[in-house]
Amino acid sequence: MGQLAVQEAKEGVLVSGLLVRKDFNHQIMSAADLNVYTQITTSVIAQRQSVPFHQPFPVLKSSLEQMYDLVEEGTEEDKATLKVFFTCFIFQFL
Repeated sequence: MGQLAVQEAKEGVLVSGLLVRKDFNHQIMSAADLNVYTQITTSVIAQRQSVPFHQPFPVLKSSLEQMYDLVEEGTEEDKATLKVFFTCFIFQFL
């Protein structure tokens, strides 16, 4: 549906979206289309967390990159920072 239907589904191509069930119907759609095709609204949650880590910074970055979809390095108040993004659902059609 919506933005996900723009490209034709092909074998081996990853599709990322939300699986929505209403009654006995299931639909896969982009999160951006959620409020267009349903009465569900989306929200963005921003969280900040401080965790003591006693290894070099590159080790932390490498570990996070292995677990999450996207890790961005930056600086804030002259300190190195990492932004971690992740996708809730990944669908693969084989």
